[in-house]
Amino acid sequence: MAERTGEQSLATSPPAATSPPAAAPTTSALPTTTDDAVAISTSPAESDTASETVTGPPEETAAPGDAPEDSPDAAPGDPADEGPMAECSTGAYTPGSLTTDGLPVAVAATAGQLLEAAMDCDQDFLIDRAEQDGTVLSFGQVSAEEALSIPQEDPRYLVMAALLTRTSWTVDDSRGVRLYTWPAAALPGSATEQHWAELHEAGIHDPQLEETMRRNSHYDGWRISITESGQWRLLVAGD
Repeated sequence: MAERTGEQSLATSPPAATSPPAAAPTTSALPTTTDDAVAISTSPAESDTASETVTGPPEETAAPGDAPEDSPDAAPGDPADEGPMAECSTGAYTPGSLTTDGLPVAVAATAGQLLEAAMDCDQDFLIDRAEQDGTVLSFGQVSAEEALSIPQEDPRYLVMAALLTRTSWTVDDSRGVRLYTWPAAALPGSATEQHWAELHEAGIHDPQLEETMRRNSHYDGWRISITESGQWRLLVAGD
């Protein structure tokens, strides 16, 4: 399994498509843009940055008089031309910044690795990591492969990216082990107006569900949790 480093500036190259992928049925307000920057900001003591530029092969030059042939199956920019990225919920998404200030080093590293893998649509890494860590992905019976394979039934990759970069984290000791959890609104009785505003900005829930949770002061939406030792413990929605 390939190692990933959470404390770096990541660059993703979205497909040439101009139309975003279809939203999954469980969410109706998923933010989609076409920029490709993934920024991870760390505290000064942890700051190591790197950038990666991916370039494609040189373009072929047509012989004089040759005319390009139109594909009868897909027009340029159609999702059929884009491969796995067209079926990945982060394929056309620009996240915010992952701020690691105050997080234990192991937690920050895991959060960075998960963000990078989600934005790269790296299902192999995420499935392997979930199996390795025993990540709870549902309150029912579901395997890591079922939950994290592309194409996705739920937009879990986008959920991870949005929660990690657009919401605040909190410390949750209610499950018998210390968990660092995104969003902060997931901690019972601690959600502030700022936390609800962050969730609205993240756009990962149906607006009606979001309003119901806010009105009842009870969050039962998507959350992602990492133990103090860096184990990826949860990626679930519900109670």
